[in-house]
Amino acid sequence: MGKAPKQPSSASLLQRWENEGGATKSVHRARGKPRPLAPEPATSLYYFHIRTDSGVLQDPEGLTLSDLSAARQEALTTARDLIAGGDRQREDRRSWRFEIADRANDPVLQVVFSDALDPARSRAGKPMEQRISVITLGVRDLRESQAFYERLGWERSTLDAEGVVFFQVGGTVLSLFSRQDLAKDAHLSPEGLGFCGMALAYNTRSKDEVDEILGHAEAAGARMLKPAQTAFWGGYSGYFSDPDGFPWEVAWNPGFRLAPDGRVTLPERS
Repeated sequence: MGKAPKQPSSASLLQRWENEGGATKSVHRARGKPRPLAPEPATSLYYFHIRTDSGVLQDPEGLTLSDLSAARQEALTTARDLIAGGDRQREDRRSWRFEIADRANDPVLQVVFSDALDPARSRAGKPMEQRISVITLGVRDLRESQAFYERLGWERSTLDAEGVVFFQVGGTVLSLFSRQDLAKDAHLSPEGLGFCGMALAYNTRSKDEVDEILGHAEAAGARMLKPAQTAFWGGYSGYFSDPDGFPWEVAWNPGFRLAPDGRVTLPERS
């Protein structure tokens, strides 16, 4: 076998993309006649950044499409073209990926180039976006559970819905719902004791805040499961449970960036 081709520098890689039409032009293909624009009741702007072996190629313009499913298909089609172009230059681009971002440039979907060569993945329908919208806790006593979270200092949503309580928690919603009704809705048995197999987490902005939040939760009626202590992963955390036994971890993680609205951003590399 011959020697593997030398990996290009970021500068040469960017120059090559310019020669091939640029990162944005690779996505906004202009071969042949321009495709007609079909009227859409609503469209969204997506940015198609490309992560290569040498770094990230930013898409400064973006592309307006009907929805995320259309963005995914656009990425798959373009990835096939770019893989073929790389093969002609003896460069394997199958491990590259599109990092698709929304109008605010927040990441919404990743598409690995190799998926474009997998018929099963290419035919897949609308993708599941990488996010959680609502966390629903099945509780024994809705009023008791609501009162507990209000004692924590949370404000119930004014949304008028019978038999369910909503709390806006950053970009997610926590809902409280009857355990019996939730099990029935999911076609599951409501029986079950002990560890529920999951834990919720509240990240703090400082190490000292962990003890403060745990103390506040205990005063609100929480049961302490684990006092705050240095964690094996380098942070500081403890656990309490709400009236229905759902465990909450209160943690300070120096590696996680916490936005003013409480959103957590995962680091790129550990």
